[in-house]
Amino acid sequence: METAIKAYMLQSAGRFISEDPVLSKDVPADLLDEIKHNQGAFKPHEWAPREILVKLYRAIADTHHGDERHVYEDLVRCGVAMGGFATGTFLKLLMKVLTPRMFARKFPDLWARDHERGRIEIVSFNDHGMVMLCTDMEGYDHFAPVAVGWGGSTLKTIGVKNLEMKVVPWSLAQPTAAEVRVIATWQ
Repeated sequence: METAIKAYMLQSAGRFISEDPVLSKDVPADLLDEIKHNQGAFKPHEWAPREILVKLYRAIADTHHGDERHVYEDLVRCGVAMGGFATGTFLKLLMKVLTPRMFARKFPDLWARDHERGRIEIVSFNDHGMVMLCTDMEGYDHFAPVAVGWGGSTLKTIGVKNLEMKVVPWSLAQPTAAEVRVIATWQ
């Protein structure tokens, strides 16, 4: 099933890869050409095939030859960069007034604005953390560690301290699932 995401996401992930001194040397040259093409082929807020973004996430994973910890770390870094690019534009004003509770309330709407498919629901929230349930994500390989980076950087920007985040399940053998939980705790 073909599905779409907002193009700024694939553009910012591509920018992360092409500007990273290690990844830019380790991904195939034709992928770098495709990244360059995609920077101008789409307007940031128009729809683009999600498969292009998944291809970028898989390329990041492939550079580590099965080293799951490093794959996860680079996917989280990609999410941090994507969140930084987004925060530097349309979310800048929102970040000045956002609280963790407001973020939890708004995140499902932000997700829906940028994704044709998939659903995020905050199933638990308290003063020290939250649990997001992600459903209908089949085929969206490696989205969860990227979401950890994006969401984690946002939570830190709005003042959350001692943030810990994890994804259940996620592994190279299972890069997505029908249901994925992103668990965030803080002090």
